[in-house]
Amino acid sequence: MAYKHGVYINEDATSIVSPVTVESAMPVFFVTAPVHLSENPYGVTNVPKLCYKYSEAVSAFGFSMKKEVWDKYTACEVIQSTFSLYNVSPCVIVNVLDPDIHKEDITEEIKLTGNSAIIKSDGILKDTVKIKNGDSYYISGKHYTVSFDDNGFVVINVVSDAEGGIVPDVSLEISYSRLKPEDVDMFDIIGGFDNETGKNKGLELISEIFPRFRKIPCQIVAPGFSGSPTVAAVMETKAKNINGCFNAISLADLPTVDDNGKYIKYSDIAKWKNDNNYVGANMLACYPETELDGYKYHLSVQLAGCIALTDYENDGVPYTSPSNHNLKINGLVYGNGMEFILPKEQADYLNGNGIVTAINFTNGWTAWGNRTAVYPSSTDVKDCFIPTRRMFNWLGNSIVTNYFSKVDYPLLSRTIETIVDSIGMWLNGLASRECILGGSIEFLSDENPTTDLIDGIVRFRVKFAPPSPMRDIEFTLEYDPDYLSALF
Repeated sequence: MAYKHGVYINEDATSIVSPVTVESAMPVFFVTAPVHLSENPYGVTNVPKLCYKYSEAVSAFGFSMKKEVWDKYTACEVIQSTFSLYNVSPCVIVNVLDPDIHKEDITEEIKLTGNSAIIKSDGILKDTVKIKNGDSYYISGKHYTVSFDDNGFVVINVVSDAEGGIVPDVSLEISYSRLKPEDVDMFDIIGGFDNETGKNKGLELISEIFPRFRKIPCQIVAPGFSGSPTVAAVMETKAKNINGCFNAISLADLPTVDDNGKYIKYSDIAKWKNDNNYVGANMLACYPETELDGYKYHLSVQLAGCIALTDYENDGVPYTSPSNHNLKINGLVYGNGMEFILPKEQADYLNGNGIVTAINFTNGWTAWGNRTAVYPSSTDVKDCFIPTRRMFNWLGNSIVTNYFSKVDYPLLSRTIETIVDSIGMWLNGLASRECILGGSIEFLSDENPTTDLIDGIVRFRVKFAPPSPMRDIEFTLEYDPDYLSALF
């Protein structure tokens, strides 16, 4: 040790740990994307992308407001709803459409008009366009160029001065590959582990979100596919115990038409929900679909944006229900686009069966329903109300991220005191802001036997009470004849 002579200062770490607020509503969307319009069509299959801006999402996955494209690829409604309608971020988008698999090969004849031609077909992979020259092919970039017009159609332009090039107004044999999003099925969404590549696919990628981005997945959404009971079951399972310690909610869309194209009425959907096991505490069951200016949105996508915006308006704490908050829609529709009229009393019936819907009432179009899918089979307040379930998820996720650094610390009284004091102050702060009604943390001797302490197992009991949503406000009106005295 060096010889010391004088006055010296040492610093200890602050005994109270400042909590880092978890982003309470970050959605993870599993979609089919129009990758032919993206920067790298072959680089975004089963690769989660963290997007903060509209331009990032459009560049990575492609986008179009053209109805023919919109109706085929669910990424379009996700990008438009999240970044344009609700203006919330970030989100993670996972495209499961594989341009090497979900495609068809086309050969046809086209006729040039002068030195150009348009292939009026959606989903063409630009790099696959080839023009036959006898038994060989013309060279792209030398004899012709390929680009997209404003409609997303491929435009062929002949390089007129190229040696051995293409003459104007000629008929040509052309071949290309075109995406087939209709070939994507529930197994692509469910995914799994690919032994050949050693990589996860589909919903199995949920476990990679936090390691990749240090962001906790809070909402899991698979528009267009969550109407499958198998997909919905996997989503609800994946929403629990992510990475062994985090919890999220899954937003599932109940179908509005059956396999025969017959409408599933509001009066029948409750039985369908129960029969097909849409009954998880970490699941929100959504019905029907929605529309804005002729564009169809799955209610799960709209609700994910509404939840995120509601949390933002409450300082990132999810204690307020999204119910009775505005949706960016101007109507309800069946899956085939037919208008769906839903009076409030029918919407209330859906709510009573654990289904979230939308109504057009005194506040305009709003989300309507406070119950998770577990209701009415369970009435445990921590599971059956959306805001209380989400508060339990958020509080637990926050504790994990804030105190994971304490793992493997020596088991000392000052460490215990630091954790108790820090979480206690945090809970008091939430109570003073009225995000919770009250909260406390205890380190109890009867929950920490000597054998467990010797083995390094430490248990804390955290109690708190989020406010329940006032779902039923009643006033009693009475005629009082005493006020007739006012006549005299």
